[in-house]
Order: sequence, then C-alpha cells, then structure tokens
Amino acid sequence: MSYFPRGDRAGGRPVSPESIERFGAQVPLTVDEAWKSVGTLMTSDGFVRLIDPAEVLPVMDLILPTHPGAIPTFATAWGDLIVQHEDAYVLVLYRLGFYTEFFGMAIDYVFDLADQAEEQATSLQRLFYDDAVAAYGVPAIDECFGFKLPLAMGGPDTVDNVAIRKLKEHLVFLVQAAGAPKDLDELDPPEQSA
Repeated sequence: MSYFPRGDRAGGRPVSPESIERFGAQVPLTVDEAWKSVGTLMTSDGFVRLIDPAEVLPVMDLILPTHPGAIPTFATAWGDLIVQHEDAYVLVLYRLGFYTEFFGMAIDYVFDLADQAEEQATSLQRLFYDDAVAAYGVPAIDECFGFKLPLAMGGPDTVDNVAIRKLKEHLVFLVQAAGAPKDLDELDPPEQSA
C-alpha cells in the first residue's frame, strides 16, 4: 500500500495508546502493527483510510446500532466504514443506507483492495471519487465527502452535490436524517418460486 508523503492531511497521525491497548489484541495483527508503527494511514489517492477507532467510537452505537461493540477500523473518503464485529467485517455504506457482512474476510484483502481502484469501484462503491477530488481536493483523514442533500433524501449523485464534511459528524447527520443502515441481505427481494 502506498501512502501520501505529506503531513497531517495524509494521515500518519499516531493512533491513541488507549485504542491500541483496548483493541490491539482484537484486531488482526496487520492492523495492530500498522497502528503501532505508522498510525493512521491513507492510500496514495486518499480513498481508503486506516483510522483510529477512538475518533468514531463515541458514536458507533448511534450510527450502527445493529452491531454493538463494533470496532471502526477503515473508512473511505465517501464516509463509509469497514468495522470489525465479532468474527465478521462489516462494510457500512452510509450514503446508500445499508451494510453487508463478510465472515472470515481476511483483513489483508482490505489492504490489498486499497491499491486497486477497479476493485474499489464495485466493492467499495468508489463512484466518481476522482472527479470529486479534482473539484475539492482530498479530504483529511478525519473528513469525508458528503452529499449536501443526502441521496436518501433525493439528492443527486453528482459532484455539484458534494462537499467536504467532518467524518463523525456527517455519519451522525446521515443516520439522524435517514435512519440507521439496513442489512443488504434483508433489502434484497425474496426469490419467487416457479
């Protein structure tokens, strides 16, 4: 994974010792080692971020009530999270209003995914990220792109409807405006028998 060489906006801030002590033994070794050696990280284009759980943890029960005790580990520049919950990783696409669980998903897959823009387009719903960066720059590690009028409220998914927001505050806003994310499997229409 490659990272920005530029200061605070690129990440590289230390992860709080409290987070490392509290979650280091619960997260995969790869994450624990990255937190200890580098801190928070961003991919070279700023899309995928390894975050300090302490920054989002105070609102986790509000923004993901279906997964109490989830550990926020990764974020995307769209304000989506990958959290660890028990034996699963949960991809929470807040802007779209749903989550999906990946049982047994290797965290190394997330690290590998970080440098694969084509795979991010489908797995992480990258959409028009590059256009948003061209218009507004890369959000800082504690920021994200947010739709001014959320998609759940009929907002268009265009660059003109995007602004840079604080990550934690934006996630709280989205949940308060549109409700907590729903399980993608429960949103799928049931198969009809012949």
